[in-house]
Amino acid sequence: MPTRSAAVCSICYDGIRWDDRLVLPCKHVFCRGCIDHMFLHHHRTADDYASQCPMCRAPLMGEADELFTKGSWCLAGFQRQVELQMHGLDLIFPFEIGHAITAFEDCITAVEGHATGPGGLNRMAAAAQYNIGRCYELRWAAADDLRSDEAQQDARDAMRAYEL
Repeated sequence: MPTRSAAVCSICYDGIRWDDRLVLPCKHVFCRGCIDHMFLHHHRTADDYASQCPMCRAPLMGEADELFTKGSWCLAGFQRQVELQMHGLDLIFPFEIGHAITAFEDCITAVEGHATGPGGLNRMAAAAQYNIGRCYELRWAAADDLRSDEAQQDARDAMRAYEL
């Protein structure tokens, strides 16, 4: 049984490792196995697969969703590494938080390029904006834990730029 803090797949209800999950802008979380199974057995074309969430049928936007997912994976990986670092494990960070920020910013740009009505696209942009803030919070936490004046100053500068 998954712990309270573990992500749970919205299809199979099993716990999902942070590096094996797919989070859609509608906030439904899936494991890759369920998504792969659904794609192979229930959809005829890639367009069907990319067009809607399997749980709530919220329309998806292809490129923006891909960027949102990429940002979510980078953010989750960085968050896990910060947690391990705070428990005394020295790590080289393969998940650069800048990649997550760039993906979320590109997602917002892709959403703004489409006509947005009430619903999915506006929620996606809002979720991406929230996640950008979360990226900076994690960067700040990591810099604070490193006790490096230079790292802390870089994090403060990034936060100031974000708060414009």
